[in-house]
Amino acid sequence: MDEIDRKLFKEIVKVYRDTCSIQDTSKRFELSRSKVRKILITMHEITSPITESALPLLKEGKTQEEVAEILNISNATLSTYLPYSNRIFYKENRSLNALRCENYRARQQIAAKNQVVHNVSLKNEGDDYIMKETKSLVLKLELNTVYADMNVLRKYGNVKNGISRTFVVPMDMPLHNLHYAIQRAFGWQNSHLHHYQFTNEVFNEITRNKYSVWSHLCGVYFRFPSDDFQDWYWDDDYDGGQSFKSWLRKKYTHPYVYRGYQEIYEYAQEQVQSMDDEIMVGPSFEDYRKGIIENKIIKTSDATMEEFSRSCTYGCNEIMEKLDIGLIMDIAGESGLIYKYDYGDGWTIHITKIGEVDSVKEVHCIDADGLNVLDDVGGVGGYCEFLKGIHGQAQNGPYDDPVESKQWARSLGWTGRIVKSENML
Repeated sequence: MDEIDRKLFKEIVKVYRDTCSIQDTSKRFELSRSKVRKILITMHEITSPITESALPLLKEGKTQEEVAEILNISNATLSTYLPYSNRIFYKENRSLNALRCENYRARQQIAAKNQVVHNVSLKNEGDDYIMKETKSLVLKLELNTVYADMNVLRKYGNVKNGISRTFVVPMDMPLHNLHYAIQRAFGWQNSHLHHYQFTNEVFNEITRNKYSVWSHLCGVYFRFPSDDFQDWYWDDDYDGGQSFKSWLRKKYTHPYVYRGYQEIYEYAQEQVQSMDDEIMVGPSFEDYRKGIIENKIIKTSDATMEEFSRSCTYGCNEIMEKLDIGLIMDIAGESGLIYKYDYGDGWTIHITKIGEVDSVKEVHCIDADGLNVLDDVGGVGGYCEFLKGIHGQAQNGPYDDPVESKQWARSLGWTGRIVKSENML
């Protein structure tokens, strides 16, 4: 790296520190976000689980292609998470003053664009969204209503096709912060455990159903299974001194913050190294059907993911929430992503990418189907019973008193009013 590169890199670091945003920094220098990320990694300003796991493998002598295969990403994607080793070419060898002048002009353009950044909309023809030259994602979030009475939801819940929300999301938004937007848009109070996971199909493809592959990906994509739920799981810093809605809103706007120590690569790999050489595996469902009920002892390194999962109390398919939604949705592909909330009530949301639009700085809700739901109602089935109850249609159930049921729901922030999608977040 020569002096021109070094000065440019320092300028980029300075702007990044001012904005706390790779997206804003990339706009100001007219560089791609992947190049800005690579520069910040080179300058040790940021790091990534992918970087932290790839560098030791490269030092072991593995090729970049081999490392990409181990991490289940393309070689091109891996390259954006590795530091520069040689001088880069940035347009021409222009003076630092010329770069500053360009940066100033970029600031002026961004200031003008920011005046209308919240007027986000999608043009559509039927069900097909028009794609624009951008890097923000349009996500459809659909609540699983398989156990719901759709007639009740349509009659009392303002539901047309299903309970869903459509978001426009910056690609660099971490999953952790998206969680708070989901809570706000669906009407929950952030009162229970949650996690994201890949579909079984994608999880099996990524891990190749081998513990030896999955263990390499702990701290890269997956949390190591743990019962430590006090790991900033909710950023539980609400002190009651402000509006809960205002507190939630701060969680899904810049700057994005998450301090979960379990998502540090070194910590996750320490847990991997602490695993016993052998594990006891209970019989599978198929074994039970065949009358096989004995446990067996196998080498951990030889275990399939199915076998290892049966030996764990907690799930192996929990995605780290510090990761950008853009990266995770790229890996998830057409299968999409699963968000689970309140394991007792069993709320499940299927997240799919349906398009891309002009770049936005914050998440926006642009479409909504159905009223908000609420906590501790008994999942989607209980929600249907609640709706019937407050309309005097329940008999001999927990919601047979409409007045009492409404008072209880209001204590959890539920109003029963239709909220315009643009006002949900």
